Amino acid sequence: MIGYIIGMILGSIILIISFGFGFHRLYDLRTKSKLIKRIGMKAEKIISKDIKEWARLTKNKFIDSSFYKYNNNKIFEVDSILITDKALIIIEIKSVKGIINGDATRETWTKIIGNKTFPILNSIKQNDINLAHINEMSKMDVPTISLIIYSNTTDYIDILKKPQHAIVIKHNNLFETLDKIDSQLPSRINFENKKIIYNEIKYYRTKKIKDKKKYKSFYNTKRLY
Repeated sequence: MIGYIIGMILGSIILIISFGFGFHRLYDLRTKSKLIKRIGMKAEKIISKDIKEWARLTKNKFIDSSFYKYNNNKIFEVDSILITDKALIIIEIKSVKGIINGDATRETWTKIIGNKTFPILNSIKQNDINLAHINEMSKMDVPTISLIIYSNTTDYIDILKKPQHAIVIKHNNLFETLDKIDSQLPSRINFENKKIIYNEIKYYRTKKIKDKKKYKSFYNTKRLY
């Protein structure tokens, strides 16, 4: 009888320890996920601030991170948009540590940290979806550039077979890249059309909580960490 009671006590202790370990691991994973999200949001704000400043200095139009809704149920998010006299620039901002390499034609790329590798989404294809939404939503026939900006926490980026409309850079190359676009491409959008495009895109912005929740619910099922 005593042995049975001792066995019950030991079993309960093991069960409590196992539960505590599992809960602690789940807590750690959730905490890490929240930390990564906060770091990403901080990087996005810093980079967006620089883009906004460049737009102010060059007298171009800037739209900050926004959700958009059109055709009643199509919802998407864009980190930043620049409307210059050269092109409509759709911007995707990433905060990723390590080395990024891959092929622009494939669905995933590779993140390397030390001797470990992790799959990440192809940012060019990801932003191409935003480009397609913008074109379908606004029906504007203007030159469009996909600009993907990785924060300076990324060590190095090596992407093969990049399409002509896509540019992948680190934050420290931002101003140089935007200046090149501004100086080397021919002017295609006059001042009045810049205002029209700006107002047209802003018209479709949504701030409704239910729209954001709907988008995030779908996006989180597709996300790679």
